[in-house]
Amino acid sequence: MRSWRILAAFPGLLGLGACDDSDGTKPRSESTRPICGDFEVLGDDIDNDCDGVIDCGDTELLEGEWEGDVGAADVPGFCDGYCTRPIRGNVTISASSLTDLTDLGCVTSVGGHLTIEVNNRLTTLKGLESLASVGGDLTLGNPNVGSPLRTLQGLESLTSVGRDLILRKNPELSTLRTLGNLNRVGRDLVIMENTGLTKLSGLERLPSVGRDVLIAYNQGLKTLRGLEQLTSVGQDLMFTENPGLTTMTGLEGVRSVGGVLRITENDGLETLSGLDQVRSVRTLTIENNPALETLAGLERLTSVGLDVGVVDNPSLISLSGLDNLTSVGGVLDIDGNDALGSLSGLERLTSVGDLSIGSLDEYYGRGHSDDYRPDHGNHRLNDVTALFGLTQVVREVVIADNIRLTDVAAQALVDEIDTIGGTVTVSGND
Repeated sequence: MRSWRILAAFPGLLGLGACDDSDGTKPRSESTRPICGDFEVLGDDIDNDCDGVIDCGDTELLEGEWEGDVGAADVPGFCDGYCTRPIRGNVTISASSLTDLTDLGCVTSVGGHLTIEVNNRLTTLKGLESLASVGGDLTLGNPNVGSPLRTLQGLESLTSVGRDLILRKNPELSTLRTLGNLNRVGRDLVIMENTGLTKLSGLERLPSVGRDVLIAYNQGLKTLRGLEQLTSVGQDLMFTENPGLTTMTGLEGVRSVGGVLRITENDGLETLSGLDQVRSVRTLTIENNPALETLAGLERLTSVGLDVGVVDNPSLISLSGLDNLTSVGGVLDIDGNDALGSLSGLERLTSVGDLSIGSLDEYYGRGHSDDYRPDHGNHRLNDVTALFGLTQVVREVVIADNIRLTDVAAQALVDEIDTIGGTVTVSGND
């Protein structure tokens, strides 16, 4: 029979003083004061059972595994009697009244998904300090009205997320510093709608992402510093509507993007500096960045497997930055760049799948986003001689609606191309 049962049988003994670890720690209140014979409680630095050892040093604490799922209702007392208790299933803490997660202090891993969202009183993840890995997705935020989460304190031991890491709509979140030990994201890294986030410091140990990286709608984001160790992205690398970004500094380690490199609608972006080591992408989309003047930063890019879309960048005056690009497997689409006077920067390009300078309705959506239709043409373009080194267009050529470019000049470019596999359209130019 355990000693707490004996004590319960003799109420007079309940007033005896509590054991502690003799470091001056005081019980939270008389009502919660541990009594000699209690179960050892993980993480309170008190010798609850009066056996001379505390917390995980006490052999009374068990090491076990929870085989099913865990919900918010399971959290209170989850670690009672346990030192470590990994969870095989999913953990979903949603629409709860929890203010902290200290009752999960024994959880070292979650085999499935860990979802913490729509918890209006949860401002910290304190209590998850033992968590080292999540096998599935780790989702934090409130996609509807925003989460009150102010800090990721509690995730200091996290090293691996097997699938997606999603930080979405946490307007009070200002730093990712407590993710400093994270070195693996197996699938997607999504950081979006975190209006208070100013930088990505805390991700310095992340060398690669298995599939996509999406950094979007972060109104306060000023820099990508924190991603310096990122060298490869399995599929798409996307930056959308981060108005405070002026440069891509922080991405100096990225060498390969397996899918799309998409940089769209970043109002303050002035330069692509930071992408200087990127050597290969499958698709390149630079669209609707009002302050961008050149493509400097892409000098190591020599080939693109599918499409290149440079669309709707009203301040773009030069394609400098693409100076070493020699081939585009799909569509080269240059449209809606109203300050662009020439195609200088494309002198080394020798082969493309399709060539579109100006409007190309039949290919609309391949080189840039489907939900926005720019004005036709590049309104100041008057010189296309930079493409006179082009020897092959596998399919079609369209040069249209560039009001300062003469049809004669456009036709001269067509005549310079050795091989054109499809139709040629030259129309609507000056």
